[in-house]
Amino acid sequence: DTKSVSRAYEHAIDCHNWQKVETPRDGDVVALSKNKRIHHAGIYVQNGCLHAMDHNNVVYNPINRLKFDGWNRIEFYRWQP
Repeated sequence: DTKSVSRAYEHAIDCHNWQKVETPRDGDVVALSKNKRIHHAGIYVQNGCLHAMDHNNVVYNPINRLKFDGWNRIEFYRWQP
């Protein structure tokens, strides 16, 4: 369920070496939400987000297009070893 997925994302972000960044680089995580809690993620690639949709389709969306597709919370995270 979406609530469990959101808790798992938030736990991973809070408890591991993920650093929120304002300016993403290729390979950073794009955390997405259509409500208040993060429940979807993709990978930042060439000013866009590569992510899975509908259980079997992988799509590429330019970052500036994500809000038009209903993602109202868009955050970027980078792994810091």
